[in-house]
Amino acid sequence: MKKIVSAALCLCMSAAVLASCAQKNEPYFSPRITVSSSAAEDSAVWLTKRLGDSLTGKIVLAVGDSANGIDMTNFEDDGFVIRTDGSSTVIASKTETGLDAAVHKYANAVDTGKADTLDVVYHEGYRIERLTLAGNDISEYKIEYPAEHNENMMFAVSEFTRLVKQACGADLAASEGITSAAKVIEFRHSTDAELKDDGYRYFFEGDRFVIEGAVKRGCMYGVYRFIQNELDWVGIGSYGQTVLSESDHIDISADTKKSETPAFQHIDTQDQSQSPVAARFSTDKRTPSAAQNSYGAVTQAHHGFSRYRWGSYYVDYKQICYTDEDVICNVRDSVLEYIENKLAAGSVIGVDLQFIDLAQGDNGYYCHCPNCMKVMKEENGAASGPVVRFANRIDEEVSEQYEGLAYLIFAYMGTQPACVTPASSGVRVTFAPNGCCSAHKLRGGECNEQFSLYAVTDSDIINNDDFGEWLETWCKLCDNVYVWYYLLEQNVQTYTVLDNLYDDMKFFFENGVQGMFFNSDNQAISFNHLYLQLAYEMNWNPDMTREEYDELTEKLLALNYGDGWMYIEEYIDILQKGQDLENKCWDCWGYGSYDGNYDPAYMMEMSDCTSELIERAVDMAVFADQRMRCEILSATVYYQGCYSSYFKAYDDGDEARLNVLRGRYALAMERLAKVGYNLDSFTWAKLYMNRTVDDEAWNKWVGQREDKLPHGETVRPAPPEYAK
Repeated sequence: MKKIVSAALCLCMSAAVLASCAQKNEPYFSPRITVSSSAAEDSAVWLTKRLGDSLTGKIVLAVGDSANGIDMTNFEDDGFVIRTDGSSTVIASKTETGLDAAVHKYANAVDTGKADTLDVVYHEGYRIERLTLAGNDISEYKIEYPAEHNENMMFAVSEFTRLVKQACGADLAASEGITSAAKVIEFRHSTDAELKDDGYRYFFEGDRFVIEGAVKRGCMYGVYRFIQNELDWVGIGSYGQTVLSESDHIDISADTKKSETPAFQHIDTQDQSQSPVAARFSTDKRTPSAAQNSYGAVTQAHHGFSRYRWGSYYVDYKQICYTDEDVICNVRDSVLEYIENKLAAGSVIGVDLQFIDLAQGDNGYYCHCPNCMKVMKEENGAASGPVVRFANRIDEEVSEQYEGLAYLIFAYMGTQPACVTPASSGVRVTFAPNGCCSAHKLRGGECNEQFSLYAVTDSDIINNDDFGEWLETWCKLCDNVYVWYYLLEQNVQTYTVLDNLYDDMKFFFENGVQGMFFNSDNQAISFNHLYLQLAYEMNWNPDMTREEYDELTEKLLALNYGDGWMYIEEYIDILQKGQDLENKCWDCWGYGSYDGNYDPAYMMEMSDCTSELIERAVDMAVFADQRMRCEILSATVYYQGCYSSYFKAYDDGDEARLNVLRGRYALAMERLAKVGYNLDSFTWAKLYMNRTVDDEAWNKWVGQREDKLPHGETVRPAPPEYAK
């Protein structure tokens, strides 16, 4: 795609030969490698270690704006050139970051037997050399938007100009007012009910290109989906890693048209600000303000009674009496005061003030006074009955003064079973299957093991089909049902929900769920970023087949983990089989548990294999962020292997095996610490990690030693230092 003068490469070779005369002996790297400066030495050392005897021919490593004659000034910081001529290879980059990626790319080519013909130019200039609309260069276009626009449209215009310039360098002017001029990219609002709040269309009208979106958020999504669909910018509107593919020329043909309306009105995810690596999973998508995305300050129910103390009631350990007239009036007056204060501070209803979070406190202790019991009896025995009637009343009375607000309540911990009275149009019900089984899908699965949960009452025995049936009933009863979806994997003792996620999303679509909140592992150790990316794409394609889902999974694995993604996929398959062999249900709130949700004998058997897979993935990851994800995941792989294998090795007196486990565990701890994890206390989950595998085994795992974990025929006594 890119062209670099061949004479420059020859010059580079010549200069590198001269430089080799003064090459330092330390740090050590192969005499077959020549470096143009000390900045390339680390890459030379790594390449020597990685390839060993496979390193043949002569290799020149060069770094800088003028990498020994190659002009790198027009390259991005991670850009590089790899050129092979016979037995000689030149690897040049603008920065050390680019060189690091380049040598990893070259090593992978050697492994696959493709190094002899390698000819790569990466990230020179703009990713898209030429972008045209119906054959016309995009730089010939200007942007127009109507005088009557909202903040979301302006955000969309801003994002379109920013991303197009980033992609191809075109600096598009934007102006208010619609003219009859040719070669215009026109933004429009649409009131078409089919688009709901987030849908969009883009199409040509003559030589004008139109992006038309639903008033609330359609233009924003129209931009992101256009960029992804037509420019091949993978994951631009999603969560996690994104990549813009390099192209010589992309033409948006005159017959191009697209219309999409997402299945969900709203998707939100766990704040990962407590994770030291969350920012490194970031996207090229900017986060819009409340006014720009029109969601307002609150997007889902979140224990509003505890957060806002409506009526000055303390509900952290016991709920209010939802039928007491004085309580209802006090809460109503408290809500009115809150609204008045927000308006006085400049908030606008329907823009940055849309929701009143009346969701219950985080407990299942509901009032059982005579009035509440009477209402429950009328509501088919459901504790949700008084809550719904209360919310309907607040909606009705507050709306007399302030229209356009939504009132949020939970179907959660005691109120999951639906009542008889439907929630009013202004009341949103967030269904939270608190304590559901993470091993199986929510409806129609093999979740047959019944288990006692705190989700309804102390005496109830339930499983996932109960949760699924309750959600179905809520969706038949009300139009505004949302789901609080639990993805609470156990940090280093992770499990996979890839199969369940597809089925659960389909189930939510089919029942008319309006939105979702993903309560996910906020430590970014597991696959939650992958699940969120999959959910985002399924939201735009709810008819996705299982085959398409699997293909998308592989595509995202490659994006997140690099060239060795297939080894990550193989590890996931092994983990899934380990879960299947364990054949049990487990509570979604598994945080802090050291009891792995898989068959430990099988994972012990596979531990060398999974260790090899993850290190192969680490080695093959070309880019540093991909390598970081592989290394973080390795903490899980090694922890699982050590957990499953330690006591068997100890009982057998296999000191060599124990030393292998000690090394793997130490490497896992080293990698977690390197990226910023506090091993003394993972925030929120509070998962303390001992520094050595021996300490971890005898302080945490020993309780499962005889009942669950593989051990020798003779169980040896604990070492003296752990005897107590």
